[in-house]
Parts: sequence; structure tokens; C-alpha cells
Amino acid sequence: MRRFTLSRMAFLGLFMGLVGAAFAQTSIIGPNQYAFQYQPAGSPTLVGLFFNSTENRFEFRDLAGAAELSVNPINQISNFRGKLGVGAPNPASSFQVIGNTRLGSAANYAEVDASGNLRFYGTSRYIVPGNTYAFQAFGSSIGLFFNQTLSRFEFLNSSGTPAWTLGATGSGVGNMTVTGEFLAGGTVGQARINAATTATSQQAAVRGRGINDFTGGYLGVLGSTSFDGSGLSIGNNEIGALGISAGSTSGTTDNYGVYGYSDNVAVRGLHTGGNFADLGRSDFGLFVSGPSRLMGALTADAASAATVTVNNGLDPAIGVDGPLLVGVPGGFRMSVFESAIQTANAGGPAALEINPFGGNVNIGQGGGLVNIASLGSGNVAIATGGGDINMSNLLYTDFSISRVGVRDITPEYTLTVRHPTGTLTRNGIAVVNELNNTTWHMYSFIDGDFGLFNADSLKGKFDNVSGLYLATSDLRLKVGVRSPQAVAARLNMLQPRQYTYRSDPDQHPYYGFIAQELEQVFPELVHQDQETGLRTVSYTELIPLLVAVWQEGQAEQRSAAEQVNDLRDNLEQALRRIESLESSLSVCCQASTGQQTKTLESPAGAATLGQNIPNPFQASTTIPYFLPPGAGAAEIRILDLQGKVRERLTLAQEGAGTAVFQHQGWAQGTYFYGLFIQGRPVQVREMVLQ
Repeated sequence: MRRFTLSRMAFLGLFMGLVGAAFAQTSIIGPNQYAFQYQPAGSPTLVGLFFNSTENRFEFRDLAGAAELSVNPINQISNFRGKLGVGAPNPASSFQVIGNTRLGSAANYAEVDASGNLRFYGTSRYIVPGNTYAFQAFGSSIGLFFNQTLSRFEFLNSSGTPAWTLGATGSGVGNMTVTGEFLAGGTVGQARINAATTATSQQAAVRGRGINDFTGGYLGVLGSTSFDGSGLSIGNNEIGALGISAGSTSGTTDNYGVYGYSDNVAVRGLHTGGNFADLGRSDFGLFVSGPSRLMGALTADAASAATVTVNNGLDPAIGVDGPLLVGVPGGFRMSVFESAIQTANAGGPAALEINPFGGNVNIGQGGGLVNIASLGSGNVAIATGGGDINMSNLLYTDFSISRVGVRDITPEYTLTVRHPTGTLTRNGIAVVNELNNTTWHMYSFIDGDFGLFNADSLKGKFDNVSGLYLATSDLRLKVGVRSPQAVAARLNMLQPRQYTYRSDPDQHPYYGFIAQELEQVFPELVHQDQETGLRTVSYTELIPLLVAVWQEGQAEQRSAAEQVNDLRDNLEQALRRIESLESSLSVCCQASTGQQTKTLESPAGAATLGQNIPNPFQASTTIPYFLPPGAGAAEIRILDLQGKVRERLTLAQEGAGTAVFQHQGWAQGTYFYGLFIQGRPVQVREMVLQ
């Protein structure tokens, strides 16, 4: 009777091989192998279906081994090389459709009909990004261009410069510029703004003369060349201004820039509220109806004791009467010179004081703009001769050190803002949007942290020790708290990118995500600004997602380890039962025959598998083996803890030999390797990768 002792690892390999064979339902191929391959007359070709494990995709390959059609089921990417036709057996381009083509949803889509016409249905529309042509002439810069930088539409000429612009947004909306002529029935070449005249010579639209010859131009209401204005009688409220063309009658030249004429008033400006000003009345040269009236006491000769005196001096020295004098010459007075307001005292300058004995000083209290030096290139200077400026200790400038303080009369920095304690009383610095009153404000806490508030709600603060930004994350501010789902699958779809910014002259490389790509996987992490249209990414929110995936991996690893331990325990029990059975059988046989039987070892020359050296190993390890003559096809299979074959090493040498295994970036842990002859397991051992 022959007895065979089966090693525990050999039994494990046999058990896993039988289990794998029992549940196989499909044809399994290894990495970078063909699923099927065209081999006419026994001659192999590269045509066939190939699984490219490096790129994680299936490939239909041609005679050159190139992928004509590839499908990546993991990243959901498909690629077709060559020409693709729909209804076109012989496509003329990379992609050709004969018939109608729709893109979009069932209700909202763009369609190209069989004649090549493009139409939009539902809410679909033609959209282009900023600083891009809406349409452009082939091979030319001519076209309609949306200039997002200047927020306007532009019709560009062949040189790429605007021939016509129209403001689209902001303060310039509706503003239009035309580099050429603007015609309304006029004649080309007559004017920049050109409108046709009517049949009556004294009635005409606005008209200009010439583009380059500005000396001969005119603008106004065109009248007859023979009309000199005589005999003209206009009612009080009929015409505000009349422009008369060149011409003369009875030696009178009748060129007028603005000509107003009536029986009572030459020119009148009338407000609907009843206030008006008359120039050239029968009783006054200038008459203003309302709070002020100027008449009678205005002279234009030498200085006098009148209340208001206008002198002939163009730019008198200090103490000499200027064009407007208030007061008595030689005494206290105020003079308005050609370019200055100066108080004087008997020939010398004096201080200018406003309400020195108290009282309020109001400028522009009724509303409207208060402009100082809004025209010209002059400067407005306050205390340029030195000294500090103090406005009730609210705003203070320290001239000696060039610093400004807000509620701080001794500023320690170029700009110092000192605020009281208390966030509920809105202390700090605020920035308010005047359109919707959105308010952000900054506040320095008692503990030294620097806070950022929106609408009086703390959004986060900077730590005064480390400088780290601490976002507000209190449970009392949150609702709908739950654990994220299916995080690992979505994170696997992310595409980290390296890029540079257009505005960076050094083109420094950065790493991150493209917002539009991230939005397809995690739309909740991408925000789009309403004003600029630019997208931003909340990178901080990726941290809890990575923690969730790590926790899932830890749980899966513990579950796999527990399954392996259970399998080992079951195998240990089975081996002990086999050993017990063999022992009982041996005793039984000895008792019946009365002979002593030795335990049979494996016959000399049997196939064996040695322990890998070194073990544990890092980069590579050597596996010894022995194959008897005529053993047949043999290989060593490397398996993971789940029993999946990760690598195959073909053995071609009979007798004693070694096989070298080098892993390709495998994870650290325990693996199995087994000797298989003609597909059947012979022996299995364990090795550890560090």
C-alpha cells in the first residue's frame, strides 16, 4: 500500500485551482494579450481584438498592430482612427453623415439637415466664449467678434481692427462707434454722419462738410444761402436755436453759430419748474428768475466801492484788484483772480477761514457731485506746506512720517485702522457692493486671530501663530449631515493636470484640476462667478473625500485579511483530519498484516517547488524548482490573497532550475506562488513583498 503526504501549501494551490475552474464562465486572457487573432493559413498576423492592460482598453488592431478602434471601459473613453460614416459607405472625411444630424436633448437640440443647414430648436442656441469670433470670413480677419475684455461686440475688418463696435455690458452698454460714415439716405463721402436733405432748402437734417477738410464744415440746421435773418419773427417758445448758412443780402453777412430771435427775448432758457434766464431782454441785458438776479451794479471799468467790481487786470499781483473783488480796496476783502481765490489785507495775503466762530459748513448737501479740479490737468493740494490734518480724530495724517490713521492719531503703519472690540457692533473694515449691498468685513479678534465676515456671519479666520486659514465648520451651522457615497469610483475618474497661467511671464508650472473637467464628476466642488463667468474650485473639500476613500480601503483590506485567515483555518482543520486519517489507516494496516510499514516519501525525481530566496524580498526574488524529464508544459503562477493570477513564469528547462520574479510596482503584502504542470497544481508556497 502506498501513502502520499500532501504539503499544506500544495493542498492550498490545488484547492484554489479547483475553485477557479468550477466557477469559470468566460474566456480569460492575460494582460497585453489577444482575445482573438486572425491567422490565415496558420500564418499569424497582428489583426485581432487585443487587451492593452497598459492603457486599460480593448483595441481592434490592423496589420501594423495599430489600434483602429479602442474602448477604455474604466475611464469611459472611446477612440476611432480613420474615417467614420453614418449613411455614407465611403466617408469623404474623418466623420460624415448623410441625412439629418441632431446634437442635444430630445427637446433642445441643434440640427444639421441633409443640405448642410444649421438650425436650433427649443432652448438651444449658438454660444461662443469671450474674445472669440461668432463668425469669420474664411482666410481673413473679417467677422463678428465678441471682445469680452472691453465688453462689446466688434465687426472687424481685414486688418483685424474694429470698423464698428457696440457696448454689451457695464457702463458702456449701448455705446456705438463707427470708424467710417454713418448714412441715412445721404451721399457717400459727404460726411461722417450724413443724412439726405428735404425738398425745402431751409429744412435739413444734421450735416457735416467733408472728412478731411474740416475748415469748410458746418453743423446745424441748414438754411437758404440768400437768407439773412431779416423779417424773422419767432414766438416765445418756438425755437431755441437756429443756424444760418453763409450768404449776404444788402451787404450784411449772416453767418451765425447760434441765432435766436423773438419780439421779446433774444435767447431764453426755460425750466418746467418756472425758473428761467433771459439774455437780451428789452429791460435787462441778463435776467435770471429765481433765487439770484444780476443787474445794474455790474461795471467793467476801474475799481469802485460797489458791492461787486470787475477790473480789467488779467493776472494782478497780491493786493491788486482781481477780476472779481468782494469788499473795499485797501481793506479786508476777497479777490477772485484768473486762476486762484485769495484773501488779502491791505496789500498782503491773509488766512482763509470758513466759519471760524462755529457753525456747519455744507458742500453739496442737496445731492449731486462735488467736483474739485475735475477739468484740466491741475492738482488739488491740501497742507502741502507741511503740518498734519486731523478730522475730529477720526481721520488723521501724520506729515512727519507720511502715515494715515483711522481712529488712530499716532499711526504706526502707512495706513492704520483701529477699531473697538465686538463683532455684533460691526467693527472693522467693510467692503460693500453698491448694487446689492453685499457686505464683507474684516475684524481683528481679541486673541489675535484675523476674521473674515459676510453679512455679519463669520466665514473663517487666520490663525495669529501659524497664519493658517481656519474655515468655519460648526455643526450648529449645518443641516442634512450625511456620509458621502460612491466616493472612490468618482475620485478614480478625476484627471490631475499640470499647467501654466497665461498671465505668468515666467510660465511657472502648477498642478491641479481643470474646473470644467472636475465639474463633470464633482459639480458641487465647482462654482461659477456671475459677473466674470469664471469657474473656481474648492480644493479644501477634496480632503474629507480622500479620507473617506482611505477608510473604505482600510475596511476592504481588513475584510480580505479576515477571509484569508478563515481560509487558512479551514485548510488547517482539513489537513489535521487528513493526517489523523492517514495515521489511523497505518495502524489498521500494521495490525492486519503484522508488518512494519514506513511512510513513503515522494519518489525520486518528482516535480518540486523550493522556497523563494530572499523572502521577504523587495525588488526581485529567485524561485528554485525541479522538473522531471517528460513532465510537459510547466509554469509558476503568482497569485494574490484573493486567488487572482497576477503573473505567469513559463518554465522551459527540465531538471533543477531557477526562475526570477520582478514585480511591477505591486503593493506590499503576502502573495502565493505555485508550480503547475499541464495546467494542474503541484505545489504552492507563500512569499512576502516588502
